[in-house]
Amino acid sequence: MSRPPRLLPWQLPDFDPRDLAVSKAEQKKAVERLQQLGESLLALKPDEISALPLSEVTQDAILTTNRLPTMEARRRQLQLIGKYLRDEDEHALTQHLFDRLPQKTQVNAERWLERLLAADGDSQIADFARQYRATDKHLLGQKRLRVLYAIASGDASGEQTALTALKTYIQQMGLAASR
Repeated sequence: MSRPPRLLPWQLPDFDPRDLAVSKAEQKKAVERLQQLGESLLALKPDEISALPLSEVTQDAILTTNRLPTMEARRRQLQLIGKYLRDEDEHALTQHLFDRLPQKTQVNAERWLERLLAADGDSQIADFARQYRATDKHLLGQKRLRVLYAIASGDASGEQTALTALKTYIQQMGLAASR
């Protein structure tokens, strides 16, 4: 005898859409990912940094970091860069860095996006976490659920926003694995 299919959260009678809201822990992890993104930006040449869609203040902060003498000053500067990056387009910056990776890595990320949105996404999350050690399974699951909920509710703009967030997260994990 087979088990009944597992219901998605919005199919349960006590579901509240606020349950899919971004938690404080997710916000803190997003700040950490922005700091890592800032660290990846430090590897770029000054002319590449100036070509990025960054404000002048953020560009100056990135360029200043390489001239700092101590590790502690560098750590504080990375925190400042992470703060500045909150006001920048995270997806565009991630995409720029991700485009520098080998084609195989980029194709692999697209495949993961498709696999995670498939019906057996929960098992795919575990597989993704095995391949990309920096993955937060809960966060990845939440991002996946936000996309599925937007699709189920027919919210086209919400779907695009959630899909972009999921894709950016997958790309960030690819960047983290390539370091």
